[in-house]
Amino acid sequence: MRKLGRRLVLAALFFTIAAVVVWGWQLNDHISRCFDDYDPAYIADETARNAACEN
Repeated sequence: MRKLGRRLVLAALFFTIAAVVVWGWQLNDHISRCFDDYDPAYIADETARNAACEN
């Protein structure tokens, strides 16, 4: 029973870290597209940038 509890805790920790990494990656993409005009992913057209960056 103790091994099962330890495995569940490790699995929960792994999935929590994975979720934070994915969220950070998405946030970084949003910042690159919407705010960082030195980044190649930046959307130069103001209308397209406003439509993509509303969320």
